[in-house]
Amino acid sequence: MKAVIFGADKLGIDFYFEIKQGEDVIAFVDNAPHKQKQEILGIQIIPAESLACLEFDRIYIASQYHYKEIAVQVKELGVPEHKISYAPVERCFQRETKENLYQFQETCKEEEYEAAWRKIEGNYKSIKVYRLGVNAIGELISRFIIIHNDSGDDGALRVFIPDSEYVHRVCNTYLVGLLRRKIYLVQEKEVDLWAYIIKKYKDKIEFSEYHKYNVRKGYPVYQRRADEKEEWFTAEEMQTGRTALKQMGIEGAYACIGARSDAYNRKTIGHDFSYDFRNMSFYDYGKTVEYLQRQNIAAVRMGRMETPIEGMDNCIDYAGYYADDFRDLYVVSESMFMIVNACGMFSLASFFSKPLLMVNAVPVTFGMSGIQYTDIDLYIPKKYYDVNKKRCLSLREMIQVELQCSIWGEKYKEKGIKFIDNTPEEIAAAAQEMVERLTGKWQDNEEDKENYSKYMEIYQEMREAVAGDPNNWTGEPLPYRLSAVYLRDNGYLLI
Repeated sequence: MKAVIFGADKLGIDFYFEIKQGEDVIAFVDNAPHKQKQEILGIQIIPAESLACLEFDRIYIASQYHYKEIAVQVKELGVPEHKISYAPVERCFQRETKENLYQFQETCKEEEYEAAWRKIEGNYKSIKVYRLGVNAIGELISRFIIIHNDSGDDGALRVFIPDSEYVHRVCNTYLVGLLRRKIYLVQEKEVDLWAYIIKKYKDKIEFSEYHKYNVRKGYPVYQRRADEKEEWFTAEEMQTGRTALKQMGIEGAYACIGARSDAYNRKTIGHDFSYDFRNMSFYDYGKTVEYLQRQNIAAVRMGRMETPIEGMDNCIDYAGYYADDFRDLYVVSESMFMIVNACGMFSLASFFSKPLLMVNAVPVTFGMSGIQYTDIDLYIPKKYYDVNKKRCLSLREMIQVELQCSIWGEKYKEKGIKFIDNTPEEIAAAAQEMVERLTGKWQDNEEDKENYSKYMEIYQEMREAVAGDPNNWTGEPLPYRLSAVYLRDNGYLLI
């Protein structure tokens, strides 16, 4: 069903997340001129007068104080009354009104909730409640892997409360559903039950580790074999996935390729923090796509909310035309390997134990605790050009800069650091190395072996540096091998 939400503010946005699984929201409407012709959550905000040009089944009025006037307005614009509904404004009520409403709900369902509580209490020695952020896919996957490896058989029920944090988005609802098959991640329909249990029986529930998984520092990275596949999908889901691949023209071996841009953040939360230094152009994969094609490996462009690419007919533009939550997962799960730069997409390779080539990597010193990796994984970093020293920094120098600047682009600018992207030739050379390692054709020469030994010394220095950094909350350095081909041409990194 096609729906429109009248009100492009917090209430309207909150309501969008409540209905987006069951209804296709095609537009927001707002009377404020400064909002019109903008986008929110990737959906256009239009003036009320434009409703006449839209075909929709229902319009939801999301306003706490002006819903009556808006109802009159849309009727005068020709919207029939049977299409008009109202977004619930309970979240806008005063605290006293909310408490009265909760008390009413609890009274109505008290017998049901009590029965559920008795069943839970009788089956477990203890109940522990934790928070789990679900707004960023890289953080969600790495924390899940930590949780999955951290689970002890102590007879406790571990309850995870999903939290979309201040950005108010769920990174991938299908992924959240998959995780519920492994851990008790509270569903929307269970929120009232657990609100009741926590309020009434808080003395019987352990909250001491509620924020335990907020910080990933202190947890390891986990090595897995590239062929160590965990079954996540049902037979029905597998059939749906195979049909989707066929519809997209994906047959035989293929690699998933992604390039971070600011599109997803800007369309879902309105800004991109100061992460632009992590971006790259997808067109820099041109030579890589050509190389893969010669190896009979199809290239599939990954991403969300991206503009379709032009002039790359030899690449299947999944991001531009086919992307959705289920396909994001299934397409990666069946791929040969993945090539991506520094963004959350790489965690899908981790989740499905797929070999990964990370290009334009930044930062390299921290951020990887909880990630799964294979012994085939490679990376090539961006070059860190210091305008004061008038040269590119070595890996040891990069460690110190990254510890000072962390993930904030403006701090690197203040220190005079400019990032130089990998060239199309460098990316293609690393991709060739990856394919040769995957197919057993790669052989290290003596220079490669010496460079690898030097790199591992620096890698241990990275680990020690981040372990001693009080501001580091994401843990380990990149666990991947630095491309041998890249080190041959950039030996200064090992100084």
